Amino acid sequence: RGVDDKHHLTLICRDTHTPYSGMLPAYIAGHYTHEQVHIDLRTLAQAAGARFFKAQVTGLDRSARRVLCQGRPPVAYDWLSINIGAAPGLGAACAGALPVKPIDQFNRRWLELLERLRGRPARWQLAVVGAGAGGVELVLAMQARLRRELQALGRDPGAVEFSLYT
Repeated sequence: RGVDDKHHLTLICRDTHTPYSGMLPAYIAGHYTHEQVHIDLRTLAQAAGARFFKAQVTGLDRSARRVLCQGRPPVAYDWLSINIGAAPGLGAACAGALPVKPIDQFNRRWLELLERLRGRPARWQLAVVGAGAGGVELVLAMQARLRRELQALGRDPGAVEFSLYT
């Protein structure tokens, strides 16, 4: 099914499953599994009557109105909506930072942080930069999860101190 006989809605993404950022705090807090906070893009596209192409977009040919993809032929377009995501520019000064974005890479970094916490009995100081609704939700979720993790290890749940910066 297309939008009409001439047009098709097409979703191109390098991943078939993408995390839903609105559920990230609940995942961090341990309320949902990694799988539960991901959207199956292939199923979503199918339900919307759209085509789904699993591919890495490498560029645009604006004059020919084509999206260029790695490993597949270009995809023609009449209208185009681009979501490139966001990634902070972290320099060497932020070597210990755990950036949330790009969100598809966050899980690995979060699991590494949990392992460091489990293996390091010292006190910790965690800072979250960004005091909007998302930052507040993240710091509260981290606080709940990390304190629960420490308690399960028989350690002082107050050994982690949290700061929120804006």
